Amino acid sequence: MEFRDTRYGDLTGQTYEGDINVSGLNLTSLKGAPKIVKGNFDISFNQLKSLKYGPKNVYGKYDVSYNELQSLKYSPEIVNGTFDCEGNNITDLFDAPKKILGNFFFSKNKVESFEGNLE
Repeated sequence: MEFRDTRYGDLTGQTYEGDINVSGLNLTSLKGAPKIVKGNFDISFNQLKSLKYGPKNVYGKYDVSYNELQSLKYSPEIVNGTFDCEGNNITDLFDAPKKILGNFFFSKNKVESFEGNLE
């Protein structure tokens, strides 16, 4: 299932005013997700292997916990709230968002390197 198949429809390249919660919908792709979310973006408990097509800026919490991610490639550039990626198979933090203004949760992963591009 792709993001555009959810009740939000195809929001490719758009700005979404508010929270988006597609937790536990068996998503396998973020194709159709907005470019900017001016609220929380909860995509936890799905089957995502990549954050490709996801938003570049999230004003609230970005929750991608408990998916099947092996890296943070395609993470948003800026998360103004908490970034939660715990419970995946991530081995390094190299592609984490450049700026996280809230907390950064990454426990229950296979992180071997704590280097990354965080400011």
